[in-house]
Amino acid sequence: MGKVLLIYFILAITPAAALAVLGEVVNSFPAPDEKPRALARSPESLFVYCYTWGDNIWRLNPTNGSVVSSFPSPFGVFTTGLSYSWGGNLWIGNWYNNYVYRCAASNGSIYGSWYAGHKPRGLAVECAGDGGFNPRAIFSSDTSPRYVWRHDLTSGRIYSSFKPGAHILDIAWDWRNKVVWGGYSSTIYGYRTAGATVFSFPSPGTSPYGFAYYAEHLYVATYEKNFIWQIHCPRFEPVTPSSIGKIRTLYK
Repeated sequence: MGKVLLIYFILAITPAAALAVLGEVVNSFPAPDEKPRALARSPESLFVYCYTWGDNIWRLNPTNGSVVSSFPSPFGVFTTGLSYSWGGNLWIGNWYNNYVYRCAASNGSIYGSWYAGHKPRGLAVECAGDGGFNPRAIFSSDTSPRYVWRHDLTSGRIYSSFKPGAHILDIAWDWRNKVVWGGYSSTIYGYRTAGATVFSFPSPGTSPYGFAYYAEHLYVATYEKNFIWQIHCPRFEPVTPSSIGKIRTLYK
């Protein structure tokens, strides 16, 4: 009987123990230039904006960080958030005129724009699949005032907003867990769209300014170390009484 109880205990805690892998760094590589502060992830590429004299948006191999191509940001030093949506759309924020632009991911050509009503420090397309598949809206963040807004993709109309607990800059939308990720100082935070902090863990480097999400991984660019980190961010499914009951039946 003692062995049966031991087996049941181990199996019952296994799903909860999987939570421990949240925040585990699985890959990392140097940024293509100094001061990376915005990221976006397409199915094929990782885009990064670096706040340097070149003001380039770089397209990288997401596995090893090698440069595939680059182009000057259409907004130079005023570039802030990046996000990607299905069909080759790269969303870029401009903190000088408070506009959000839909651009070509290949070269930055502008397709359209709308007024955000605040400085769009960070952008994250709200979607229902990896690579911005089935985009529904777009989140934008600012530090003054410290809010995250949810906008209509076409008009920029604000649907809702919440106030995060930290002064996060760039953000990412985790469609599997319905979480907005952001970072401040040396900590990474996950927020529900009502504003509750549901997850937090130490950043692998200080000043985590750039964020993107793809395939159960969070990509984080740290401003101080000029590095990009790939962090495990699994789907979280709590243990339910029904699943525990099945385990008990199997091993009774």
